[in-house]
Amino acid sequence: MRQRHTACTRIVKRLRDEGSLAPGWRIADAADVLWELSSIRTWEDLTRDRGWTKQRYTRLLQRVARRALITGAPDGQVAAPEPPARREPSKQRKRQQRRNTGG
Repeated sequence: MRQRHTACTRIVKRLRDEGSLAPGWRIADAADVLWELSSIRTWEDLTRDRGWTKQRYTRLLQRVARRALITGAPDGQVAAPEPPARREPSKQRKRQQRRNTGG
């Protein structure tokens, strides 16, 4: 985790050095936000529990990070999100459905 946070800090510092970091961000705060957006927990929540594809996760992570951290980032840089994929209900959802139906 420390390596990923260090990488996020390097990215944010590069944005600052290039003059691209959006106004109002402290390096530490921007790095923390980028670190959290790219966390394994977020990946698992969205891909495993919410059924997002790897591509959808990647596109949305890029979009959110650009909009939040980069000055004047054009919306068109990242493709529109794909529609939600059909997915099998998670084990937790299946258990809840059985409880609700008495099965």
